[in-house]
Amino acid sequence: MDKMRSKAMVAELAIPTPAAEPVSPGREIGIPLPLVLKPIADGSSVGVRMASTPEELAEVRPALEADHGRLMAESFV
Repeated sequence: MDKMRSKAMVAELAIPTPAAEPVSPGREIGIPLPLVLKPIADGSSVGVRMASTPEELAEVRPALEADHGRLMAESFV
């Protein structure tokens, strides 16, 4: 499963979803806090983490990048 690709397909059908973007190591995330970080390729809620503060983001992001590689950030709804 590719969650970013799934979001693009849903957007083509005009179904609203929270704002999201792929996360690249060392690149600032443009989605404002609070946000949800999730592996792009894992299913269900595997590896999903919420960050409400810059400190939480700094804690969870490196661990998720190390464990899962490709990540996406999504607005918390």
